[in-house]
Amino acid sequence: MKMAEDFFRHKLVVFGLSLLACVLWGSAFPALKIGYELLGLGTPDYAGRLLFAGYRFLLAGGLLLLTLPLVFKEKIVLPKGDLGKLIVFGIFNTGLQYAFFYNGLANTTAVKGAILNSMGVFFAVLFAHLAYADDKLTWRKLLGVVLGLGGIVVANFDPTGLSLDFAWAGEGYVLIAVIIAAISSIYAKNFAGRIHPFVLTAYQMVSGALFLLVLGTVLGGTPVLSFTGAAGWLLIYLALVSALAFGLWYTVLKYNRIGEVSLYRFLIPVSGSLLSVLALPEETLSLKLVGALVLVSLGIIIVNYHQGAEEIKEELL
Repeated sequence: MKMAEDFFRHKLVVFGLSLLACVLWGSAFPALKIGYELLGLGTPDYAGRLLFAGYRFLLAGGLLLLTLPLVFKEKIVLPKGDLGKLIVFGIFNTGLQYAFFYNGLANTTAVKGAILNSMGVFFAVLFAHLAYADDKLTWRKLLGVVLGLGGIVVANFDPTGLSLDFAWAGEGYVLIAVIIAAISSIYAKNFAGRIHPFVLTAYQMVSGALFLLVLGTVLGGTPVLSFTGAAGWLLIYLALVSALAFGLWYTVLKYNRIGEVSLYRFLIPVSGSLLSVLALPEETLSLKLVGALVLVSLGIIIVNYHQGAEEIKEELL
């Protein structure tokens, strides 16, 4: 146990595993775009994309459930009355969030999707200020939020027409998904101390996936998508991204302070943007998007940076 603690607290190990987890999450943006093309899920096919999301998270949640005995080495018994709450949480966090995200990403670029998705960090800070008396907004956090919001404005600003290049069915849906994720992160604190994060993630992925599959079918989607050849391997990869990235992230968090690890979350939009440009011929990283990426990354770093015992305690309200 002592050897494991020393290993997972080594700075190079923390950075390496955090980097790998963030790159895996970032790779999902171009992978989803490729998946839409392989499966023929064009712009009008909202129901088909819901089914695509449902199959991905059903497989990912199933993988996590299968690994639970290896993690805990004992039978998992949920606290009485929590199963129903977990199902509702999964429908909201995985179901509704990815119903909007998958359809929003289809109507915007993968680079913009990666940048917009990082707004969850800033919304979570703002919502926590309203929800918890011991998690108030400080000047440092406010600066990070302002930089992040500035990055989003820059990403969607069209300098040629001096207007916002923003579509509700694209960027708007992604932002709605981000807001749902931020609210979910606040609500998830209700399970703290009772349900392990690994268990919480596994159960809510499965329940959310079943919701997506039912909703996609009701809306007219073909329940059996053609997951053959490259499309099948891509589905497996995306499921592994969700399961493996979370496993790596949790392992690092288990042995280190949250602030020290969360600092690396800026690597998700960075890797997502760079991988999208490399993997998708139609994607470009313009000077405008580079500037947005820099602002968002700085905002995430500032919001998650902790100064230990000397951390500023001054509150805005």
